[in-house]
Amino acid sequence: MEARAHKTVRGRLRLTPELEEHPLVSIVMLTGGTRRLVHGRELVLIRNALQTILCRSTYANYEVVIVVDRTTDEAFAQSLVNIDPNRIRTVADTEAFNFSGANNRGVGASTGDILIFLNDDTEVDSPDWIERMVMYLSMDDVGVVGAKLAYEDGRLQHAGLVLRHGYVEHRYNGYPGDWDGYQGSLRGATDVAAVTGACLGIRREVFDAIGGFAEHFPLNFNDVDLCLRARRQGWRVIVDHECRMIHLETSSRDAGISPAEQRLFSQLWGTESTSDPFHHPLFTPVRMEHIVPPAPLRRLRTRLAPPDPHPRVLYQRQNGRRKSHPA
Repeated sequence: MEARAHKTVRGRLRLTPELEEHPLVSIVMLTGGTRRLVHGRELVLIRNALQTILCRSTYANYEVVIVVDRTTDEAFAQSLVNIDPNRIRTVADTEAFNFSGANNRGVGASTGDILIFLNDDTEVDSPDWIERMVMYLSMDDVGVVGAKLAYEDGRLQHAGLVLRHGYVEHRYNGYPGDWDGYQGSLRGATDVAAVTGACLGIRREVFDAIGGFAEHFPLNFNDVDLCLRARRQGWRVIVDHECRMIHLETSSRDAGISPAEQRLFSQLWGTESTSDPFHHPLFTPVRMEHIVPPAPLRRLRTRLAPPDPHPRVLYQRQNGRRKSHPA
């Protein structure tokens, strides 16, 4: 790798991958064919994600394995393969949704030495994202690499995971997208307790050595559990803040953590689930707050809003329909 001057931040250097080897990378994605309004257009998330991978990525040696949920049909799965038959193949998931189990099945159908697990509600933001993951995963002591994720509005969604009192939080969630972090902690790559499975890179040998994703975590904590098992066996978990993705979070499924998974995580990891060696205990996270829409959008909403109801209707709404309108 080579250190070059950062294009946008004066006085900062950016590590640029110059790979001597280009191993096959397997990108494993899960999908149920979910649709969502993205950038003003209704899109099929997996197709949108695939287009950004194929059009923006500069790394050449990769394949995409898509695990298709049982709720989708064969025609939809084939339409995904048709986007790029030389790179893309699908695996039918016939079981009830289990994030861990589905990803393990995707790995079983893949052939790459490097595995990248990627949500179908993501978009590639930095073209050299695969090179950067390969660069760090070529280091013997690094087992897992994550990316910096941002919301559609540019605010940070993820810069590593933090373990606090048995709960898991996204590091710097809600901060401005261009913020450098405390004492520059959002520059380059940093060690973290865990990274999100929305974009997680791992060497196949590490994945096999720790037994893959734990299927007793079907929805939550599977990524954290994977990272903690990797760290327990001596591998580092890092997040590369120059590897950037856009994450349309929880577009594919509802948010929320089941109490059963929370209890199981605490039971399995004990004190390791309550303290984080890479995070200051006095750090106060920023909570997401509503952002006021721009003035043109507010004017448009006012213009398109339905007319005010008749005074009689308004009175009935406020006072109950059984009360008579005053004379």
